[in-house]
Amino acid sequence: MRDSRLRELERRAASDPDAYEEFVRAHCDLATWDGEYRRLQLMSPKTKACKENGFPANHFAAAKDTWIEDLGEEVSVLFFKWRPRAIRVNEDGLQETSDANSKLFKEIEQKALASNQWEYMCGPQFLVWCHKIKETLSWFCFTRGIKRELNKYFPPSTKLAGKTKILFPRHHQSTRWSWTTIGIRDEHTTQDQDAANYYSTL
Repeated sequence: MRDSRLRELERRAASDPDAYEEFVRAHCDLATWDGEYRRLQLMSPKTKACKENGFPANHFAAAKDTWIEDLGEEVSVLFFKWRPRAIRVNEDGLQETSDANSKLFKEIEQKALASNQWEYMCGPQFLVWCHKIKETLSWFCFTRGIKRELNKYFPPSTKLAGKTKILFPRHHQSTRWSWTTIGIRDEHTTQDQDAANYYSTL
């Protein structure tokens, strides 16, 4: 279970600036965390929620089981901690680990690198504070697109921890395909400015 002190700080942080500062420090100092937080994710048009239930495509969501809350086209988040994460989903159920030195982690990592299948997922997982809903969320970054975006922020422990960033859908187009990944930009940078910086480095 999540530390009751963190729960109380999160509750107070929504309206008390002093509690907010203590709340941020406490989360940045965490050694690890459990899986109790809702997930932050960008909802693809291919998801069931978008195809069948009318959830806006390419909007961010805070999700847990069937509870999906719309966060809009952009979301402002404060980064706390990160950890390596590897997940395998198959007929035997779900296997997951944050021990990058374990046999299971290395096996999933190798499979994820060699395959585009959703059965194997590996990448950094972040604990973030969503300003819009004033809630701590977990964000698992396992796709190639977002891991490429994160390259400029490594190591996250110094380049992201304690900092607020804007997450947004970054749309790509080739002569044959179109696809969407997650972009990350500073609070005071517009999408046009970010796009100019992004494509100048390709």
